[in-house]
Amino acid sequence: MATILFWAAGAVVTATFFVHVVLGGRLFIGPFLQNDIPESQKWMAYYAWHSASVLFVFMAAGFVTAALIPERSDYALIATALAASLVATAFFVCVRGDVALSSFPAIPLFSVVTALGVAGLLF
Repeated sequence: MATILFWAAGAVVTATFFVHVVLGGRLFIGPFLQNDIPESQKWMAYYAWHSASVLFVFMAAGFVTAALIPERSDYALIATALAASLVATAFFVCVRGDVALSSFPAIPLFSVVTALGVAGLLF
């Protein structure tokens, strides 16, 4: 059962990666780079955006590794902790910025990943 759950978590993260890179790049990063803000802030945000992309790749790799090699469930534990941390961070940012929770797709996406990871670790 754990293998299926880890594959599912890895698939959700992989899909999120592609949506993040393709749609996010087109709908967010492209227009953001057009803003009239200091270059250092603009490129720091660009760096942060792509740091998230790298994080998604490693998170997916952790779940896939745990699915392929059940003895490496510790990889899934780390990936699950990362997913839960992303949910907590998104909640914090929403509260701090007085932004609607529904405007942060990270909350439902990484809540699903967290739930799949926890279930895989428990079963």
